[in-house]
Amino acid sequence: MKEIDQLRGFLLTVFEYLELPISDEAMQPILHGNSITGFRQAVTDAVEFHEDLKPSQIRELDLLLSEQGLPTLSAMSEKKFRSLLTILGRGQIRSESEYYIVKSYVVDVDSIVISDDNRRLGEQLIVDYEGMQS
Repeated sequence: MKEIDQLRGFLLTVFEYLELPISDEAMQPILHGNSITGFRQAVTDAVEFHEDLKPSQIRELDLLLSEQGLPTLSAMSEKKFRSLLTILGRGQIRSESEYYIVKSYVVDVDSIVISDDNRRLGEQLIVDYEGMQS
């Protein structure tokens, strides 16, 4: 299955499971879009929802996704974290998608997922990236 098809299936399954009220207009890019960057960003956003789910809901959704041959929420979350570590190790944000990955970890000041040193590095990378965009 192509990456874009996996991402589309992942999003549709997560949205259905979470019973999110999404208008037909908002669904059009998901159903018919071909922007891999857009799908990657949407998946990054969807993965953030998992922080509000109970462990039993995550297991249930992971099973549902797995049964459809799609990446699980847990795996996508780990992939996001692996991407964060890659970006921090590189010391530079190269794209808007990377910007949002770093920002999602940095803004959650109550989280113990990343160290204070990595949070400060992430904050600096965000400032640098925003400066290059202006």
